[in-house]
Amino acid sequence: MPTCRLPRPTRSAVISLPPGAAGCRLGPFDLLIDALGARSPLSSDPRRELPFGALWVTRPWPMDVYFPADALEQRYRRADRMAGVMPSGAEEEGGAPTATYFWSLPLRDHDRWQRSALADWKQEAIALWPETESLLAPLETHEDLSLARYRHRTHEQPAKGRLVHVGDSWHAASPQLGQGANMALLDAWALSRALRDQPRDAASVAGRYLKMRRGHVRLYQAMSRMFTPVYQSHSRLLPLLRDWIAAPLMQWPPAPRLLAGMVSGAYGRPLHTLALLDDN
Repeated sequence: MPTCRLPRPTRSAVISLPPGAAGCRLGPFDLLIDALGARSPLSSDPRRELPFGALWVTRPWPMDVYFPADALEQRYRRADRMAGVMPSGAEEEGGAPTATYFWSLPLRDHDRWQRSALADWKQEAIALWPETESLLAPLETHEDLSLARYRHRTHEQPAKGRLVHVGDSWHAASPQLGQGANMALLDAWALSRALRDQPRDAASVAGRYLKMRRGHVRLYQAMSRMFTPVYQSHSRLLPLLRDWIAAPLMQWPPAPRLLAGMVSGAYGRPLHTLALLDDN
């Protein structure tokens, strides 16, 4: 098997395969970083998909109705119907702002949804949240929306030999806590610190990387598994507990602060562990 000749990378370079490189051997490399996501072929097979996914579409920011420009807003019917709207920036620098709309959907119903009239779904969605009509009215076909599928999986060996997994290739979860991108960024920062501290020893790099991240990852994987059915499931009891017990309690201190800490990824003190914050 021929060996590919690649340009010598700089500290910040991303290596791309040259034309005709398929079938040739690459390397050896000091470290291989797997950032290919939940379906990475280098990671363990993800567990089965969660029963609920979501339909997503990004539209120009609506000017005829108010949505918070700095927060995610959601509407529920029990836990089997959910819609959300959140700001999603501009498509280009200086461009017009956009909003992303999503609709929770059981995966088993996706084929039936595609066969049904889009107008019927839009009527149901608008009935749940009338203010979203201006976002949904321009949609013409089912292909205007994308289906996201979610999985829970923690790769058993996030670092082995010269292979290190970051982000969803290590720890995939549902989006209920909104920490997927943040967790991946913390992984990347931890790995960069480990490389700085032990630049020539792959085993030491892996050990230091895991020491900085494993506890926080385990904590948020557990919380994601615990809270996902509260917001996406066919349960009748959990929504009652959420709306009639948890929601009123969340209005009283210190509950708002605790909730903010959970959804900002602060539990487990990851920023302190990574020396991004001190204790003062």
